[in-house]
Amino acid sequence: MRSKTKRRVSAALIVADIIVCFIYLNAVGYLFGAGEASFKSSLSAVVYAVASECGSSFKEVVTIEKDGAGKVTYLGVDAVKANAISAAVADKTFKALSRRFDEGVTVPTGAFTGSSLLSGVGKKVNLKLLSVANVKCSFITRFSSAGINQTRSMLFLVVEPSVSIVTAAITKELNERIELLCYDALIVGDVPEIYLGG
Repeated sequence: MRSKTKRRVSAALIVADIIVCFIYLNAVGYLFGAGEASFKSSLSAVVYAVASECGSSFKEVVTIEKDGAGKVTYLGVDAVKANAISAAVADKTFKALSRRFDEGVTVPTGAFTGSSLLSGVGKKVNLKLLSVANVKCSFITRFSSAGINQTRSMLFLVVEPSVSIVTAAITKELNERIELLCYDALIVGDVPEIYLGG
């Protein structure tokens, strides 16, 4: 009799554990989705706001020299200025994203049931799910043909933030990349032989 009771209790505990694990994994999946959506919706707004603050500095990065005939003889990127701007944008983006994420992510209590039907219902709670790991910035240049005897020269600022979505037991890392066009010029004639990229 006792062995039957023990078996029933053990089976009930195993079933209860499976149900709890199922609910937990579904809830974590919803939290990851909510965190990722919040990150992506905040990212563009933050990066473009920071870039507009530093926008006047971008023109100082590129140097163009022409000969007497108006032919471009030198096209260069000032590496020192480019690095200073990259560092400033990375720092400001890190701080702005951190401030946003400190406000938390709003999640309905129905999300903790593990049911997709109930995930959007219930009282909303604010959870601090996101944490900024780091932000990397760099400049890249691109040349493309823009018609007969014309070359388009473009300078992009690349912003790459890494963010962690942190739940009770699992952490997931998200990486994004945004390219901002900082400088766009049309070179008439040959691309200069001397080109220095920063």
